[in-house]
Amino acid sequence: FKSNLRLFAVCAACLVIFSADNYSGFSLFNWSCSQIRNKAASLPPPPEDIEVFYLTDSARGVPSDANWGKYGMTAWLIARHHQIFSINGCSGNAPANFRATDPLAPDYQKEINRWINIHKLKKTGSYDITTKVWKKHNQAI
Repeated sequence: FKSNLRLFAVCAACLVIFSADNYSGFSLFNWSCSQIRNKAASLPPPPEDIEVFYLTDSARGVPSDANWGKYGMTAWLIARHHQIFSINGCSGNAPANFRATDPLAPDYQKEINRWINIHKLKKTGSYDITTKVWKKHNQAI
């Protein structure tokens, strides 16, 4: 019984810590459905000729796995709200050999280009989460 109680306490503490982390002001984990819809509605729609996108972040910073929530959830939110495809995926659900998970990583654009070429993706573009600007892929390189 004591080991189950300890396990419960550890899980509860992790949940509280995880929920408190707001990923630089952007966390969907503790938002209501209406807050998520409002956030989605505040994001500019992609140009009509972009059907597949990936995130960029012109703010730059230190690459970190801690950003997966910020980038993955933002990509999911944009894809879901605007009914387009995201190269970024969401929260670790990435296909085999996919290495473009952190827009701040030095080889991110190279990996995005590789992925686009391998899969012969057309009508691709990027969305910069800092400037909120969409670019066609040939402009994003």
